[in-house]
Amino acid sequence: MHTNIQAKLKQNYFEFFNLPLEYEINLIKLKKSFLAAQTQYHPDKLLDYKLLANQLSAYTNEAFNTLKNPAQRAIYWCKLHNINIKIQIDIEILEQTIQWHEELEQQEKNHISQNILSKAKQTQNEYYKKFADLAKIDKYNQELGKYAQTLLMIDRFIKNIDDKI
Repeated sequence: MHTNIQAKLKQNYFEFFNLPLEYEINLIKLKKSFLAAQTQYHPDKLLDYKLLANQLSAYTNEAFNTLKNPAQRAIYWCKLHNINIKIQIDIEILEQTIQWHEELEQQEKNHISQNILSKAKQTQNEYYKKFADLAKIDKYNQELGKYAQTLLMIDRFIKNIDDKI
């Protein structure tokens, strides 16, 4: 059992949850695999391996949270495929995000926030599609790093708005 737990900790997140190494994943299967792993490797069930079980439980949570979030999954995907993620994001989206921030500061919260939030989610969906489409064609394309960083920026922007509404 000890070596089984250590082997699980060395798997990438996709392998860990028995998912194909593809950007677009089945979120229902991810959730089922997560719940099964949480049950199977819960520290209370592996009392003889408490420290390793705690590590595996933390790894399970980290893997699940990364894969369920498309922006975090894109960053992780890039790391697995040795794609540079420390590159400039899409400058047009950066400028758009700055404009949205300025609009938020100048307007009443409810109406304008919902409008900007809607636009941001639409842009986010467009970049999810761009990333997924390119990843299917060329999983080592360095442009994926730019898309991943852009997705991460939009994701943080949306979370920031959601926290304020």
